[in-house]
Amino acid sequence: MYLIEQFINGLSLGGLYALIAVGFSMVYGVLKLLNFAHSEIITIGAYSGLIIATSLLHLEKVTLWSLLLLIVLSASISGIAAVLLYFLGYKSIYKKSRIAVLITAIGFSVIIQNILKLIFGSKSLAFLPVSDALNMNTVVFVVLTISFLSIYLLLKKTDIGIWIRAVADDDKTADLMGINSQLIVITVFFLGGFLAGVAGIIMGLRDGFVNPYMGFTPGLKAFSIAVVGSIGNLKGAVIVGLLLGLFEVMVQSLLPGEYSQLRDILAFAFLLLILIFNPTGLFGKKMI
Repeated sequence: MYLIEQFINGLSLGGLYALIAVGFSMVYGVLKLLNFAHSEIITIGAYSGLIIATSLLHLEKVTLWSLLLLIVLSASISGIAAVLLYFLGYKSIYKKSRIAVLITAIGFSVIIQNILKLIFGSKSLAFLPVSDALNMNTVVFVVLTISFLSIYLLLKKTDIGIWIRAVADDDKTADLMGINSQLIVITVFFLGGFLAGVAGIIMGLRDGFVNPYMGFTPGLKAFSIAVVGSIGNLKGAVIVGLLLGLFEVMVQSLLPGEYSQLRDILAFAFLLLILIFNPTGLFGKKMI
């Protein structure tokens, strides 16, 4: 029973990493752009959820229906925030200089962190508890499953998905075929931000708190996962994310309590070891 519980915990954690990594990979697959401010989009989603739950909906506990509403509203705010970053910084430079994009992304990350600190303070704020009728692991599993299934169906079964893949392959040819590549780029940024917002809400519920730095480490892991899964390859991001989640939970369950902080060190060591032996990632160059 203990092993089954740890396995479920590992899948939940890995699914959370994978959700963030898919957002990274989608943006890179279309724009060849590394959005390091993606971590702060996670945080924006978590704070948005807290504000909506307490100030707008006046909730004391998160129930099933209020959770669905929180996810839609908060993740949409995260998606809009990601689109704003594109217009404010990336749009004019992403085709000209990758170094400029990298510096801009890091700058956005620092700016957003400090704005959140000024508004909410640097201390952690308690997130709302989940209703006793809900099991947290079940909630995480269901939300992640719906999110992954929705993205898969969108990309593989809709015209928007075809257009996204066309722009990812060759944006100039896509424009000549009548596809509005600019609109597709905006859509991809929104979708990546939306997924990050979903992850932020789940993290707030699971951990019971939010703070301005909560998205940094998961975002860094998700970026590493995207690279190990061959960045731009969504299937690779999901598989590596799940593997890392299982690895972390296994390590934490085996190590004595006083060494539990080594989990992050070993997680990054695990990812680096894979890259040393396979620098291009595990799943080749197949994109979206």
